[in-house]
Amino acid sequence: MSLKHYADQPHQLKEIVQSAINRNGYFAFSRVSADIQDDNIVLTGTVETYYQKQLAQETVRKIAGTTLINNQIQVGTNLQMDIVKT
Repeated sequence: MSLKHYADQPHQLKEIVQSAINRNGYFAFSRVSADIQDDNIVLTGTVETYYQKQLAQETVRKIAGTTLINNQIQVGTNLQMDIVKT
């Protein structure tokens, strides 16, 4: 399904994408968010591994089809500290 399908409802696509990420067990302790900017899906947040970063992108690609996905997710070890602070 392409972003054009949601052209009148970008907030709906954002909710669907975020829900797909949240349902994926690999992101249980990660902070990944999705947003729609200029007809593109933008992924932000922090994950522990490059595998999780790629997995987030592929999870979204299944929904977005050929829509451009701008993966700005950071990979780092500060994630564990962020979880402890919360």
